[in-house]
Amino acid sequence: MQRRRPEQKMSEPVPTTITTAADYRAATETPAQLIPNSSTEGSGALQYISAAASLCLRCDVEVTFQRHFDVTTKGHRHEKSSEQSRNLRQMNRTVVFQAQQGTVLQAQTMLLDEPNERLYIGAKNRLLSLGLERINSDHKEIQWASTESQIEECLMKGREKPECANYIKVLQQYNHTHLLACGTGAFNPTCALVAVGTKATDRLFSLAEESVESGRGRCPYDPNSPCTSTLYRGELYIGVYTDYWENDGALCRLNSQTYTRTERDDRQQLNQPKFIKSAVIPDNDDREDDKVYFFFTEREQNPEGETKAVYTRVGRVCANDQGGRRMLVNRWSSFLKTRLICSVAGANGIDTHFDELEDIFVLKNKDEKNPEIFGLFSTTSAVFKGYAVCVYQMEDIRVSFNGPFAQRERPGHHWMPYEDRVPYPRPGSVSRPL
Repeated sequence: MQRRRPEQKMSEPVPTTITTAADYRAATETPAQLIPNSSTEGSGALQYISAAASLCLRCDVEVTFQRHFDVTTKGHRHEKSSEQSRNLRQMNRTVVFQAQQGTVLQAQTMLLDEPNERLYIGAKNRLLSLGLERINSDHKEIQWASTESQIEECLMKGREKPECANYIKVLQQYNHTHLLACGTGAFNPTCALVAVGTKATDRLFSLAEESVESGRGRCPYDPNSPCTSTLYRGELYIGVYTDYWENDGALCRLNSQTYTRTERDDRQQLNQPKFIKSAVIPDNDDREDDKVYFFFTEREQNPEGETKAVYTRVGRVCANDQGGRRMLVNRWSSFLKTRLICSVAGANGIDTHFDELEDIFVLKNKDEKNPEIFGLFSTTSAVFKGYAVCVYQMEDIRVSFNGPFAQRERPGHHWMPYEDRVPYPRPGSVSRPL
């Protein structure tokens, strides 16, 4: 009988910066105060992400056994971050892109190409290429709408006409000359390559018609369905709902020969996930040991079997994971997940949790193994609506994955410390052939 892999639920990653969504001045003057944000909704929270690095508060570490420790943030970090934040505000170069009169952009995804100074945007029925210096005068556009037959079939299935457009949800750098783009195609996912040239002076931007193919498994059917993707060494890693009815949320890897994914219908792995972000982050200098991280939210079942709470998770797989030979064929053998906590301690000793992850930004630095992870969170409470930006050190997330395990017999049961001997190789790692 197959031994069930215990789920990783360990020391939680350490948030080193926390603030709630209020106006920028209030946040910087009183960083330790919890400020409700019922008036600004989601718009205000995005405005001061650049200021988050200047707000250093007490850092909590929550582990499996609900112990709390205080972590002192080094003083020079605060000074450096404050200086960086001031520089960001002084260099503000916000520019509004003017779409064609009478059209709504409805952007779905973006891809920044810094070497060629281009910003690629996937939107409703079109792709755009914007020049970073002159976005309103130096831009190109590709019209890529659903075909008439696709729209007709979509309407016959009972969908509304706005849903039967082609919403570009996946946009990745396929190679030096092409992008990979995938759209919903009126609930008939479609992928194609987009020619962009090899250097900034190449003004090429065209859809390679001969490359159009089915995008099932690489793009959601529903334009409202969340997904995240990253392309690494010619393989597409994606968090996506793979079916028409949005029942099968999966973390997948696709290439020309294989298809690897999480277990189907296993709510201990994924339970109603909302995919936010994915990134390849190396553990060390051995690129064969690289890991792919997925950031998402999911529903947690209580002991009564009711699905209630929303938790933010970080999932991880080994990039060289080929699945099993007899069991776990075409399934991840290295998949683990842990909870990402963003909370503020109240005066009464009760923490206010921001459990709904809205967005993630991975800030790279000279040490590519240890980027900073910026997360934008919101509350799930119907009484209090607030936002927070939490910053996590990658080394703390890695410590969490390498810590002790917890287990439960089935969804709805309580989590318990895993006290048996940890199997070898350790769950979450891939053994290499001798």
